[in-house]
Amino acid sequence: MTHVSNNKLNEKLLNQLFAEMAKIMSPKQSTEAKSILADLLTETEQIMLTKRLAAILMINGGNGIHVVASRLKLSTSTTFLMYEKYSQGSYDNLIKIINRRKQSREEMVDLINKIARLGMPEMGKGRWKSLK
Repeated sequence: MTHVSNNKLNEKLLNQLFAEMAKIMSPKQSTEAKSILADLLTETEQIMLTKRLAAILMINGGNGIHVVASRLKLSTSTTFLMYEKYSQGSYDNLIKIINRRKQSREEMVDLINKIARLGMPEMGKGRWKSLK
């Protein structure tokens, strides 16, 4: 559970700090981004944000609430709330950015599908060739 101090920052200052954080969070190399996130976030926060991003990608990909919830081990109520926000356009900017980075999006979707198959290869002819 997150906790935010009752001592509020000036809104203009908060916006400036947020803009600076955004600059820091957009390095040219993914190893730098991973390092920054590992330094800033606890393990629980990393898991929470990773699952949230994966859920948004899956919902955007047309997966239903129960499929998303079961594959990512989320509650159906949490997944439903995310689906509602998605339907209202709350994630539109994120989806635009992800769609521009097609390779990253496809890699994440492939990883989600592998997790769902528990590491088993895809169905079909030659499915075991990748394990040789």
